[in-house]
Amino acid sequence: MHPRPELKVNRAQAITLAASSLAISALSTTPASANIPVSGGIYSLWITNPARFGHPVAAEQALSPVSAYQPFSNGIIIWDAASGSHFYPGNPNNFVRTGPGNMLRDASIRLTSSDALIIGDSQVGEPNTNHSYWVGQGFTQAGYRPYFYSWGGIGVYAANQYHPSYVDSVINNARALPLGSPGIVYIQGSGNDLWTGRSYQDTAEGMRAVIRKLRELYPTSLIMLSEVVGRRISEQTNRHQLSEHLSAMGRQENVNVVPTRYWITDKGLAHLLADSVHLSPTGHTALAPHLAAWIRWSNGTGFADVLPTETFFTQMNWMRTSGISTGWEDGTYRPYQSALRGEIAAFFYRLAGSPAFTPPAVSPFRDVPTTHAFYHHITWMQAAGITTGWADGTFRPQQTVLRAEIAAFFYRFNGSPAANLSDIFKDVPVTHPFNREIAWMHANGITTGWADGTYRPQQPVLRAEIAAFTYRNVHRS
Repeated sequence: MHPRPELKVNRAQAITLAASSLAISALSTTPASANIPVSGGIYSLWITNPARFGHPVAAEQALSPVSAYQPFSNGIIIWDAASGSHFYPGNPNNFVRTGPGNMLRDASIRLTSSDALIIGDSQVGEPNTNHSYWVGQGFTQAGYRPYFYSWGGIGVYAANQYHPSYVDSVINNARALPLGSPGIVYIQGSGNDLWTGRSYQDTAEGMRAVIRKLRELYPTSLIMLSEVVGRRISEQTNRHQLSEHLSAMGRQENVNVVPTRYWITDKGLAHLLADSVHLSPTGHTALAPHLAAWIRWSNGTGFADVLPTETFFTQMNWMRTSGISTGWEDGTYRPYQSALRGEIAAFFYRLAGSPAFTPPAVSPFRDVPTTHAFYHHITWMQAAGITTGWADGTFRPQQTVLRAEIAAFFYRFNGSPAANLSDIFKDVPVTHPFNREIAWMHANGITTGWADGTYRPQQPVLRAEIAAFTYRNVHRS
């Protein structure tokens, strides 16, 4: 089994196991006093700390031509030709041979449709960190319990001295994957594979084999494949090229590919990096909602007409999950439809946390009867000082909102703070009636305007833009 001379201890007796499919639970009944051989790579790890691993309770068993395992009283040791030996503490009864390929599995963990099995590298995090990293936060925000098989330095073929690659873990059984049927299996594209000496195509084919094996093990799970996370810079061209190969293969396999290759740049997070490729804690928190929005779209809980390619995809899905917008009954958000003043009142009321409010018995607006669908929201908006309506006593709930007006609404919603006049936008002179409000929006990162230096104050605001303004208002520092 091992590529070096066999080393054995206590060889006076040997136990012969009849079938490789015998469950570990049966093996654990072997008396502790039995003289059981321990050899090769398993011996090399065991002998470093016998008290930690305990005594062998059964003989070594083959997992594949390049891996083996042996149960000990305190857990099991798995040996893999590529990455060495690893210890899985716990009751050896928890590990069973079952399912496709009669693989070794961890029966103490049974994942359900509310769980996500996450396989990844240091972008995903390691024990004691991964729930705080962007992938763990993203899945939690999307309503899943993340379960991690992630370690720094690994990838499709990349491995380190302690942890095997994806191929060895999933296909060669160097890890005991959990039982059950997770709602999602997520696999992180890894930049570590750039250092294995393999071509982009070879790495993509290895990932294909991993995906197909995961489909065998978890046939009802949604498979998601992430590209290699990176920035839109020439220094990371190799990461982009690997991502392109992984993405093309993923589309062939009909898995949901998350296009993360430029996310650090495109989501505006380059200033939140801890080093050239890893995010700081603040960066992880900032990136998580983007993944959460993608997950919701993938599993059908996002807006039906808000595709991941939309500029404000994350922000529009956030409107739904935050309860600010429920969309239409047909499951759409209608991002390119102009926002109406009645709808805007409902958005601001929910943004404020749907505060307790008793609407007046007599409407303050002659075109908003007490029976109007948004009467509660419109009168709250008026009482909060966010709108005064028109001089003729109307609110005009079915009229579209202009970009100048939405600036005024956000400014007043935030308490009309001190703000200076500005000529930041060439079509908003300091004499414009809403210059102060628009300048405040820009100064607080709620609007950036257009690339040509305009704000276009008289243009109707779209529902997609409302989502972006609202999201930025909540997440501004």
